Amino acid sequence: MNRGVTLVEFLIAMAVGLLIMAAAVGTVAKIFSLTIQQPLAIGTVDKTRIVTNAFLNEIRDATTAGDGSYPLTLASSTAIIFYTPYGSYDGSIQKVRYFISSGMLYKGITKPIGTPPTYPVATEQILSLTPLASSTATIFTYYDGNYTGATTSAPLAQPVSIAQVTYVQMALTVFTKDSRTGTSTFTMTAGATLRNLKTNLGN
Repeated sequence: MNRGVTLVEFLIAMAVGLLIMAAAVGTVAKIFSLTIQQPLAIGTVDKTRIVTNAFLNEIRDATTAGDGSYPLTLASSTAIIFYTPYGSYDGSIQKVRYFISSGMLYKGITKPIGTPPTYPVATEQILSLTPLASSTATIFTYYDGNYTGATTSAPLAQPVSIAQVTYVQMALTVFTKDSRTGTSTFTMTAGATLRNLKTNLGN
């Protein structure tokens, strides 16, 4: 003789079903999360490469400003200001500033105005580039004409004597996913010679 399902059996079956569903949902969510994080990590790394490559091209071409200012006017560990024609659609010499604020790396561009050229602070265009893993880490290091590229070479001490600088290095450490809670980081380090200032450096 068939008997119906008791309330207790029904509740037990329902609880088991819910546990199975919860486990399945958790697995799917984890897979989905990993799938999302991977392109975000790639995107962050690629963005960092783009930023460093642009910086290297700009700093290589650093030159005397249109108003006669020295090619490099600020050389701190977290900020740099220089003049360069690189990236200017009309060949004019632009004032470029890289700096950190609230854990974000920014780039400011000031185009020359008038004849003779001036660089009004109020006309600076500021672009946000990439969030950094640390807002206090050294981003820029500077070397003089004795630098040979050896890893044992000591950079110029801060405050840097701008007249001694012939080589600048940028080091960016970022999270490998677009999240401030991320713990995995990636560091991109690259440097270039200021061609108009170099002495014995080869690049």
